[in-house]
Amino acid sequence: MESIFRFVAKNNSQRMSYYKISNYLDADKETIKQYIYYLSQSLLVHIINYYTKSKMIGERKEKKIYFCDIGLLQALVGRQDE
Repeated sequence: MESIFRFVAKNNSQRMSYYKISNYLDADKETIKQYIYYLSQSLLVHIINYYTKSKMIGERKEKKIYFCDIGLLQALVGRQDE
């Protein structure tokens, strides 16, 4: 769970895919989904739907993930303006 939490911190406000996260962390996709759900329910992260339009696929729904606590985010990944 800690590695997922750190991955989410490093990729704050980016589009996410459970499949890509599971490949990167070499973990089961369903486990990743469950842990991100736990992080969301504990109000540590916020997940929103992100819509894109593609000529080949049509409208496709992805997710974006945001860290709720900026102080905790900076403690995990450091300040970006240094």
